[in-house]
Amino acid sequence: MRSKVLVLAVQSLLLSTLLGCDDEPIPVNGACQEQGQTSECVDGAVCTNLSGSDAEATGDTNRCLPLCDRDDDCAENEGCRGISRGNLKSCQPDDL
Repeated sequence: MRSKVLVLAVQSLLLSTLLGCDDEPIPVNGACQEQGQTSECVDGAVCTNLSGSDAEATGDTNRCLPLCDRDDDCAENEGCRGISRGNLKSCQPDDL
């Protein structure tokens, strides 16, 4: 009985490891987990916490957004704003 439990535990661990090995970076505007981190987003983007109507509409409060240094780096309806938990800035919608 004890060996069956061990085998099931090992199988479960292997399965979760295989299913969890999605190394594809999250695209811009995709939902992300680690606010202030760039490692899970595509190159040139950072996981940013959103608030306001944009976040409420999608249900996602963290999304990968383009990195920036100044407003000129962003689209017309966006501003270059700082991100909590770090010294990076991202292009965030003006309605935030």
